[in-house]
Amino acid sequence: MKISIALAMFALVCLSAFAGEPDAPTAVLEPARSIFSVELGFVSDGHDGQGYAGSIRSATFFNDGPLYYGFSSLFGNFVTTREAFFETGLLVGYNRSLGDSGLSLDVFLDLLATGGRIDQETLTYRGEAPALHLGLSLGFLALSDIDCTVSVAPVIRPYNLQARTWDFSRSYTIVSFAVRLKSYALVEEHQWSESVITTNTREGNL
Repeated sequence: MKISIALAMFALVCLSAFAGEPDAPTAVLEPARSIFSVELGFVSDGHDGQGYAGSIRSATFFNDGPLYYGFSSLFGNFVTTREAFFETGLLVGYNRSLGDSGLSLDVFLDLLATGGRIDQETLTYRGEAPALHLGLSLGFLALSDIDCTVSVAPVIRPYNLQARTWDFSRSYTIVSFAVRLKSYALVEEHQWSESVITTNTREGNL
């Protein structure tokens, strides 16, 4: 009798441990959208600095909505003051089509955390303080996988790292034209589920 009860309890424990193991993962296809754009345009600091600029942006959408996140890189040359510049940052944005008009609207906010300017006469590098890169773009000739945009994007930098003063003298504005590539894909995601069986055993008198 004691042996039978002990074997029954051992079988219940083994069954509970086996049932508590996670099930095999199931594969689910989820839509993933991304944007890659290359921009070229005109840059001005509102004073003596004028020249050309470009930027590269790569971003991925949150789920299937209009919000996206990614990174950007700015580069260019203030021809009049002989200063080249480059900056890199992280961005978030909003992009959507304007009905059936073939137009699209894009608004983004970019935190430029690293970068600086190079004096082309002395080949001296000077770092810049962090800045906010704000952008408003209107897309046209919008197709399923490509469109063109016109953008106005000021770079707002409230601190002058060289002079150690709070001013906006190192800010500038970029007006640019861009070709934007849009990618749509199905990404395989794995999901796990667990089924756990709890067994309560009441011990009797042996």
